[in-house]
Amino acid sequence: MKWGKFAILITGVLIGVGAYYGWQKRIQTCDFYRNGKCFSCQDVNEIPVGYKENCTFCANRQAAYVSEGLVPAWQCLVKVENEEEQEVPDVRVGKADCPEVRPLKDIVGNCYVCGTPEPVRLSDLDKMAPCVTQRYAVPDGVTFKTMKCPDLSDITDAEMCLMCGGFVDEGGCARFGKNDFCETNADCGDGKWCYPLRLIPNGAGVCAREKTSAWLCSVSDGYDLKQAQLFCERQNAHIPTLEEIGNAEEDLRSVCPTIDIWTFFQPDGVVWLQSFTQEFLFTREGESEVLGGHTFHALCHKD
Repeated sequence: MKWGKFAILITGVLIGVGAYYGWQKRIQTCDFYRNGKCFSCQDVNEIPVGYKENCTFCANRQAAYVSEGLVPAWQCLVKVENEEEQEVPDVRVGKADCPEVRPLKDIVGNCYVCGTPEPVRLSDLDKMAPCVTQRYAVPDGVTFKTMKCPDLSDITDAEMCLMCGGFVDEGGCARFGKNDFCETNADCGDGKWCYPLRLIPNGAGVCAREKTSAWLCSVSDGYDLKQAQLFCERQNAHIPTLEEIGNAEEDLRSVCPTIDIWTFFQPDGVVWLQSFTQEFLFTREGESEVLGGHTFHALCHKD
């Protein structure tokens, strides 16, 4: 009888453990998780999201921009035939804590796994602590955008290398080594420059190998005008004019990680770089000091 009871106890424990891991697996794989519940693309619920990209994997949904509130965001809405009849509800922040298997909580309360390839918008960097060295962050106005870390061997950006747990080496990112931090170029050796770290104030940086090409472009986005100016100045370069960009001898598609980006130009504007390959230029002028963040890169031309 004792062995029978013991067998029943063990069976109950195994069933409980299996149910627990099954529950965790479900949480990890559901399309959206907020306020302690899983939601799928097929549900009728409107889901607030931090970025438009957080909605695009749902073929039956569309992202609607919501400008009201302290931080503009998006709603992931089920598509309807007549868009004029579709109302955009308020963006409400989820109040429930995120589970351990989806610890990354964005600005509107959605919970993500650390390894999600989607951009996740955070209200502050402390929320990225559970995913340290698994994700890197860039400024996005008053918030932060986080992305999944590539393999260290694929990283060429100094700030990304540091955040992903690597060491800045000769043009790349190593698993072992030593990082030399700096305040000016003079703190670095020959052939190196002081890469400014945007998440650390006062222009602090890390020594990185100097690039000799005429055109320079940031690997990551998240730049505003002030940060782009410092990025260029530290490399003895300047923010170009529209004419300089249009007459560039180098193919900027090989200089920047993508040309589907916004970048600054002198004297006071931003341009969608891809529009140089099209019939009309898309620019925004007279407001460069208030623009930046998501999809904004620094593009420089050597002096």
